[in-house]
Amino acid sequence: MKEKVTSCIRYIVCENGKLEFFVLLSLLYLFSAIVVNEYILVDELYYRSLGDQVSLTVIDQMISLTNKWQWLGYVSIPVILALKFLLLSTFLSMGALIAGHLLTFRQIFAIIMIAEMVYLASGLISTGSIIISDVSTLEDLNISILSLASLVQESEIEPFLYYPLKSISIFLLIYILLIAHCYNIITGYSFRNAVHLVLSTCGTAFILWNILVMYLLISYA
Repeated sequence: MKEKVTSCIRYIVCENGKLEFFVLLSLLYLFSAIVVNEYILVDELYYRSLGDQVSLTVIDQMISLTNKWQWLGYVSIPVILALKFLLLSTFLSMGALIAGHLLTFRQIFAIIMIAEMVYLASGLISTGSIIISDVSTLEDLNISILSLASLVQESEIEPFLYYPLKSISIFLLIYILLIAHCYNIITGYSFRNAVHLVLSTCGTAFILWNILVMYLLISYA
């Protein structure tokens, strides 16, 4: 089993499986988004959540606007994924260059794509949990599986702190370890040193992204 996984990683990174894998990731995220929109974000959920705050006319307009531009969210999935992969690949490429490892940007891009399977699994687990749970309001959708945010009540902390706490999770740890594992397979660099390299590069990107999000939340709160 281990040899098959290693061979699959080598094929995606070193051969011509990059485009196919990117399309697969995009389709799986698209499937998850469709499930959420069709079976979770139903009209009744908006009425139950906002019925006491705004008029039914406003809710109807909100639902109509959401349905009208829903396609834009679907189309943006591959764009958002590509931008995320480009950002992390750029940071990891700089680390690889400093370490003297002869990896192309396309190979590093592929490594980041493979690791994205962790967050895809996280999203599918969250979606499945919501479907089987008793969701009555929009607030019930804000779940944080295996993250620091699950240890505190959202109402107990500042809104701008909730996002970074939610992003620090078991899935983030697995994500980092998987990138390091793929890096180790392709370069032969020791796994321990690969973990340090990933933390110093992708970890920096992670911190900068969270700082940006926190700044935006504070500025537009």
